[in-house]
Amino acid sequence: WSDAAPDNKILQGSQLSLLRVVRRDSNIEGPLPQFTPTEKYRAISLVAIGVVASLYLPESIFLALYGESWWSTSLENYPQQGLLESTTALFGLVAAQANISITNSARY
Repeated sequence: WSDAAPDNKILQGSQLSLLRVVRRDSNIEGPLPQFTPTEKYRAISLVAIGVVASLYLPESIFLALYGESWWSTSLENYPQQGLLESTTALFGLVAAQANISITNSARY
């Protein structure tokens, strides 16, 4: 995982910086150490959560661009959308909180 792009200096530098923060060790130098099994699991989990979170992009973009008028029109055309929106928002909140929890637990 950590040596997937050994020739990419920018990627290597950003990975080293993140690794120093996560492991709280400013003396880590390249080449990058391999991920521990826990770090690998956390990285995969963050990618999975990011994929789920990307499902909210279309709605977020439309709300940002068109605001209340788009939402009113959407509710007129699809009245049940209002009932589903609270569940959708709750799912998004849980996904965001899971991402934050995984990121914070990476420090330990």
